[in-house]
Amino acid sequence: AMLQAADAMEGASQDMESIIVKDEQLQDYQAGFIKMYRNTSKATRDFVEAFKKQDRSAAEEALSNLQKATTPEPKLVADINTYCSAN
Repeated sequence: AMLQAADAMEGASQDMESIIVKDEQLQDYQAGFIKMYRNTSKATRDFVEAFKKQDRSAAEEALSNLQKATTPEPKLVADINTYCSAN
């Protein structure tokens, strides 16, 4: 299930990257989401790999990276909603 989530995040980043956006502010938001999805996907894969190897320190590092990767989400969502509702 975790690898499916990682695949979904990677797919979402690729789908989002293929969208042509002309508005510079929206391009910034797009780049933020792409980065977040890719970092989340990588951290998830790293966590699964560490878990399989029973490598506790690598799992803890991956979990920390996963938490860091998802930190921007609430602000990105709020900012894009505010921007779009104003325009």
